[in-house]
Amino acid sequence: MRVPSQGLRIPSIQKKPIYAKYGLNHVVALVEAKKAALVAIAHDVDPIELVIFLPALFRKMGISYIIVKGKARLGTVVHKKTAAVVALQEVRSEDVRELATLVSAAKANFSDKNSIVYGVVVFGLTSLPTCFGSGQRLLVRR
Repeated sequence: MRVPSQGLRIPSIQKKPIYAKYGLNHVVALVEAKKAALVAIAHDVDPIELVIFLPALFRKMGISYIIVKGKARLGTVVHKKTAAVVALQEVRSEDVRELATLVSAAKANFSDKNSIVYGVVVFGLTSLPTCFGSGQRLLVRR
């Protein structure tokens, strides 16, 4: 926008556009900065080693994620042929409630589903004094 008499430019105030972020390196950077709200991973990424570490990273950083059928579906979201990973960083104010619903469903179905701890250590009678010392009083389940 120009002022006709002086030829000076007046900067117009525009809102930042809201996009779905895509690309493995870009999404990982967003997750490490804790800027992503929801991340979608394609199930048919080849080689799978590209995305196999992502669920562990998302659980560590507290980011919700979903696994979607097909790279082509994620590609249509970002207007490309295919996309392996897509992240939603922010949404319009009228869509915040829908994003919260998606995040809660993603946590229930993916993030919290596989947080089972395996390998609880159970000591036998002979290894208890070795590990904890014989001077301590131990409770042994019989």
